[in-house]
Amino acid sequence: MPLRVATPRLTPMSENQHSGFSGSEPIRLFNAAPPTTVLHFWRWALSDVTSNTARGLLAEFLVACDLGVTCSVRKEWTSFDLKSRTGIRVEVKASGYVQRWAQKRPTSPSFSITSTRLWDEDRGVYAGDIKRQADVFVFCLHAHRDRATLDPFDVRQWKFFVAPTTLLDMRLPARKRAALTTLQSIGVEEVSFGRIDAAISKFMDPVHVPIQIPGIP
Repeated sequence: MPLRVATPRLTPMSENQHSGFSGSEPIRLFNAAPPTTVLHFWRWALSDVTSNTARGLLAEFLVACDLGVTCSVRKEWTSFDLKSRTGIRVEVKASGYVQRWAQKRPTSPSFSITSTRLWDEDRGVYAGDIKRQADVFVFCLHAHRDRATLDPFDVRQWKFFVAPTTLLDMRLPARKRAALTTLQSIGVEEVSFGRIDAAISKFMDPVHVPIQIPGIP
């Protein structure tokens, strides 16, 4: 009979284990390479903010700045990106006209709106129904088109669009991705930076929740 070995249960990391770094912390290479720090890693990994991965992280940070929730460290595996100070769950999606590679024409902006399962961090499993987990989506478009003056760190080059998840569920229930033009056609509103927090709060007011009208998809 095979020997059974009990597998220890791994619990989620505590807040202290993934608290923010200053950047000066050393990366311990033990003399196998020149000394380096966490800041060097950040520069190496995230300096190209026109790449899809880094642009998405920057967009999420910009929205977090508007919401006033940048004090804690970003969590990778939560089922939504941000939580407002009033507890509203926010999903952030990013797109842009200019890409790192050579382009014949600007990219047509589109955003993921796919449904997912809830990630249960305490148990380390996906659970619950497949649905859009956030209360509100914020679509961030780096709208600048001139490569010579492209600066993703200039918030004036961005446009922000806010939609309650109820609107997406009502008008685009099975869609996994939506073009910006599609989102605008169903009434997704552009919001200026500095007003995103107020906009998501407004959309969570029952007065502004979309109502299904018979005969209109």
